[in-house]
Amino acid sequence: MTKNKQPELTEKEKSILSEFLGKKLAFFVNELSLSDPAKELLLRSLPNLSDQEIEKLILVLEEKYLSESDELRDLEFENDLYDLLIKHNKVEEKIDQDTISEMDKIFNKEK
Repeated sequence: MTKNKQPELTEKEKSILSEFLGKKLAFFVNELSLSDPAKELLLRSLPNLSDQEIEKLILVLEEKYLSESDELRDLEFENDLYDLLIKHNKVEEKIDQDTISEMDKIFNKEK
């Protein structure tokens, strides 16, 4: 059984792919919560990496970015849920107070 080999890319395709990967890498390095020394070390090591290693690095950074995004969304959701719960409790408290007030009026009229 032979492996299917990817067709060779033309120089123009390689250039387009390199530009795309470079932009993607720059985006993740900029957006991730990495320390400045870690970013600097990462960028300095790039010339020593093969194209395949750079692609793997981008996949790892993308996974970390998505994970951080999920954590942020989870926190935002929890905050929204908490705010909704507070509003609900205030409305419920107001309804309870109004009900008590109306009941007091009814019972005080009967006396």
